[in-house]
Amino acid sequence: MPGSMKQGIVLSAALLAAVTVGCKGKGDKAKGGDPTPAPGTGSAVAATPDAAAAPAPDAAAPTPPPAGATAAKVEAGKETPRGCIGWASKLHAAACVTGTMTNGEPDLQVAFVGSTTAAIAVAASLGDDDAAKINAALATDGYVAPSGAATPLVSGTPLTLGAATLTFTSKETAKGGDNVAPTTAVTLTAVCGGKDVELLKAEREGVTPTVTVRSLDDRLLIEVTLQIAREGEQGSEHGVAVLDPATCAAATEGL
Repeated sequence: MPGSMKQGIVLSAALLAAVTVGCKGKGDKAKGGDPTPAPGTGSAVAATPDAAAAPAPDAAAPTPPPAGATAAKVEAGKETPRGCIGWASKLHAAACVTGTMTNGEPDLQVAFVGSTTAAIAVAASLGDDDAAKINAALATDGYVAPSGAATPLVSGTPLTLGAATLTFTSKETAKGGDNVAPTTAVTLTAVCGGKDVELLKAEREGVTPTVTVRSLDDRLLIEVTLQIAREGEQGSEHGVAVLDPATCAAATEGL
């Protein structure tokens, strides 16, 4: 074969190989090779949204009260109320002032009975900071003023409400004497869900008990007050129970 023809064949083969390699490289990139655009092409890679930059939902956003209900609230500069001031339907929990007041000296707290919210210690009157803390907690969980009238329990007379029967007793166990007030035994029991639960058992000098109950949603809110009158000591104690009549499970504070 003449030399010029050999050179032409070799050159043609080299050109064909170069074209084949170039086409293969472009095809690879189009099928998912390096996604980085070539400089100057005007192409852009879509930015991935930064999940961390998105605003997080406010977990402490207040729960609005149901239509027609009055939101529970305390007022700074006023005497600290006694007993239960709020009810949260979504938690089946009561916001109540519990503890003791002895000779004008308070050992009181706002307890959120039936929830995991921490109690807030309070003085005989509410300062601005305490009132703000209490109102924030009440608003967060949608506490409203307890509805309906509270029914007093009569000692020795069982009261049936729905699936629960409550029995309160108050009996004098010692007459007392000079400068000694009579001693009283106080009990409060609930029978429900096939169970007999003792909510309160106390025997104290110089106490006069009062027990009330009201139905809220499918729970019973029970409040106990012991008025104290003995030598050198005047005051009161407050306790609360939130009872589920279906199971007889109870959350209590101050009992």
